[in-house]
Amino acid sequence: MSDANLVPADAGRQAVSTFLDLQQFQRHEWGPTELRDMLRHQLAAPLQLSLGIFSGQVAHEIRQARPAPDPLMTMHDLLHHQKPPLELLRLVKRFAKSCRNDPENPLPGEIVMLLYYASIGMAMMRLGEQISGLPRGALRRGLRWVSSQGWVDDEMRTLLRQAMAGVDVHRQSDALRSSDPDAAAAD
Repeated sequence: MSDANLVPADAGRQAVSTFLDLQQFQRHEWGPTELRDMLRHQLAAPLQLSLGIFSGQVAHEIRQARPAPDPLMTMHDLLHHQKPPLELLRLVKRFAKSCRNDPENPLPGEIVMLLYYASIGMAMMRLGEQISGLPRGALRRGLRWVSSQGWVDDEMRTLLRQAMAGVDVHRQSDALRSSDPDAAAAD
């Protein structure tokens, strides 16, 4: 059957344009196995490919990083790096936010959320940097939710849980600083 047979011969212009409006289709709901495979692929791809629209900025930040990371650094490498370049983590967070706000984004929302929370958590845990205005409680809840998903492998789950613990450590040190008048004066 040809595509011409899908549209009735007497269909008006409005009917045909409605028929061709692909945005009316609902987003696909992915199963755990599919999400696991897509996450594995996203983590294994070089950052310049996996961050799509930010590829030029990724290339620039990789060149600027000292010590220089491998130019083919993957998302996995970045998230597991002991001292990840801060600007690359910020780009991952921006990429995730742009995907979340783009109705035509092909990445499943679950993976976008993982990238968003993981980048913020790694900046806090590995570098002591807060790259988001997200309240700590919301960050902790997000990390907990993502780490509890069945499609997240054990290695990533461990990393996300370490990030949660890092959020707690930074929250405690912030509380100590705010209750210590000498520490507050030093800031």
